[in-house]
Amino acid sequence: MSKVRTAVRALAGTAVAVGTALAVASPASAHPEIFLACDMGAGRVDCMVTDVGGGPPYTVRWWINDVQVADFDNDFGMTGTCVIGRKTTVRVTVWDSHGSDTDSRTTYCPRFIP
Repeated sequence: MSKVRTAVRALAGTAVAVGTALAVASPASAHPEIFLACDMGAGRVDCMVTDVGGGPPYTVRWWINDVQVADFDNDFGMTGTCVIGRKTTVRVTVWDSHGSDTDSRTTYCPRFIP
């Protein structure tokens, strides 16, 4: 029974150490670190961006094929159009008071939603 208690205590201590390391590794002053996910099909593109660093307030800008899509300024998601059979690039930049990050996705716009 004491071996089980010792193992549980060691595991709890490890969990506290990992939690502390994660808290130190992601300070509130970090710049945004974003991830962009997009679905394309039937002449349409839907994208969402998630921020895994930084903090509000945010400024968000979207581009499709290097043309800014101002209708979605400061939104973490956007819906636009793509030309079926042509390569389409979606890019997003997120700024906060500590810096910025940009991510993009390029793919061919399919006729049907996959």
